Amino acid sequence: MTPAAHPAEAMIAAQAAAAAAAATARLTPPPGRVAIHLPLSPGRVAIRLPVVVIVTSSPPMFSRPRARVPGGWRAIRRGDNDWRMRILLTGHAGLAGAAIRRLLAASGFDVRGFDLADGADLRDRGDVERAAAGSDAIVHAGALANDKAGTPEEIFETNVLGTWHVLRAARLAGVARVVSFSSVQVFGIAEGEQPPVYLPVDDDHPRNAARPYGVSKCIAEDLCAGVTATSGMTTVCLRPAHIWSPEHYVQVTNQRRADPASEYEPFWEFGAFVDVRDVAAAVLAALHRPGNGHLRATLCAPDISATAPSRELVRRLWPAVPWRGGREYVADPWTALLRSRASEILGWEPRYTWRRWLAESASPGASGGRGPGR
Repeated sequence: MTPAAHPAEAMIAAQAAAAAAAATARLTPPPGRVAIHLPLSPGRVAIRLPVVVIVTSSPPMFSRPRARVPGGWRAIRRGDNDWRMRILLTGHAGLAGAAIRRLLAASGFDVRGFDLADGADLRDRGDVERAAAGSDAIVHAGALANDKAGTPEEIFETNVLGTWHVLRAARLAGVARVVSFSSVQVFGIAEGEQPPVYLPVDDDHPRNAARPYGVSKCIAEDLCAGVTATSGMTTVCLRPAHIWSPEHYVQVTNQRRADPASEYEPFWEFGAFVDVRDVAAAVLAALHRPGNGHLRATLCAPDISATAPSRELVRRLWPAVPWRGGREYVADPWTALLRSRASEILGWEPRYTWRRWLAESASPGASGGRGPGR
């Protein structure tokens, strides 16, 4: 017998279904209805959206082609001897978006922004389609970025409907690749939501999100997988941990000095973070790396931000969670507890670490609070 859902989960499921129904009323979808299965534990909830075929088992694997992918990048000529790729970047005014825009522009891309701060709305299909026209690739970083950013309905409209608009516009524009921002919150382990199924958490950890933001990102990932399955367009879903600016290192250090327990109270976030400059580098890698299919990859610094080694903190704070770590935690006891295939497949190597910050902030003549490498 299937156990009864917790009342809170039933409420979230009902809100998700209502928000999705309201969102899809504004779409002009192709015929046919398919189900998106959300792993809301206990049990499974199906939200029916008349959109695209959604992959509900294993998503299509991201593969490295031996030769250039047919129908891949289309270089755009801007003038004599000037060939540039045109990128549409949603959410360009946010923390991650601004860093991505700077790096892409410095790397020779022609970047066009799309952000609510400039009056552009992901919920407006026509707005998105006009912005996407003529693009070679889309980096979709626009979103309501946490559960406090809006009501459940607003989160679903922006994050789910907005992603669908981006993917639909990409297909209409003949875009070869979409890099879409997801979140580690798809795992349902952030902000004390629930314990992980095992540690360290990898890209294949079950998606157990039950809060609106995390659930919206699960659906967005499935939309990307579905579009890849039906159109062949490459989609890369990046799942960053807590994104830190250079100033965050100082804030965290000062907070822990004032209140040491703040490191793991009211909840422990596994010491996981990723520097915003490394996030931008991951986007660049996702755009440059040859490959096709659908990829989901976590973005996290290679070490933990903590006052004790990884394994010691797991024993103390999550003793009942099964441990799957290997000898890497013996070789380097401060190894991150969120693991990713981004390095192997995208060639992404994060540069900014907690230990680098500690070393630089302690060195003679250090800025004393401007973050590593700034």
